[in-house]
Amino acid sequence: MREQLNPLRAQSLSLLSTALHRYHQQRIVTLKMWYDNDPADEQIILRDHQSIKSQISGWKIHEADFPTAISSQQVCQSLRRHCYPLTDPSPSPQNEHSMLSALKALQDASFVPKTTSKPSNSVLRTDNEITYNVLWRFLQLRGFANEKHELTSWGVALEAAISSLDSADKMEEYVFVAIEMLRMGLVNGKDMTNIPGGAEHGSGK
Repeated sequence: MREQLNPLRAQSLSLLSTALHRYHQQRIVTLKMWYDNDPADEQIILRDHQSIKSQISGWKIHEADFPTAISSQQVCQSLRRHCYPLTDPSPSPQNEHSMLSALKALQDASFVPKTTSKPSNSVLRTDNEITYNVLWRFLQLRGFANEKHELTSWGVALEAAISSLDSADKMEEYVFVAIEMLRMGLVNGKDMTNIPGGAEHGSGK
């Protein structure tokens, strides 16, 4: 489990360091696990990792090119799931899932080619532009979208899982974590009843 998380830690640190002085982009980060008695420390050598910025620089899509699935009248109040119409302060079911909208957009055959053209030099200005470009970059970094800005098999699975939700349940984040755990092999048929933190009632089934 720890070894599986280290690439995510390295990716996160690499992403953060791109906005800092070059000194921080060359750092060797030592990991100390509070729960591990193993005296051997692990290290993340940032200079050995590919630049995150170059991987996601292609995402700079303006609202004029957004697919119809993403309404220009929405204002995303957070990166998680709350998108409200400008004219209505209360949440609307079709505006609940900004991640789902981002996933569905990458299934739009007329939209995807627009995302791979040469990025505009103009900055992202609106809440929607910033929110959705961050989501698309995030989906690519986590392997749910590829360098051609198309959904991978895991992206298709994530879209299908979130689409099956009732928007009123607000379970998008939990489904995302569950899919990530599936990728790591942590959601399986193994008996969890005798594992610390596992199920305390019922059987392993």
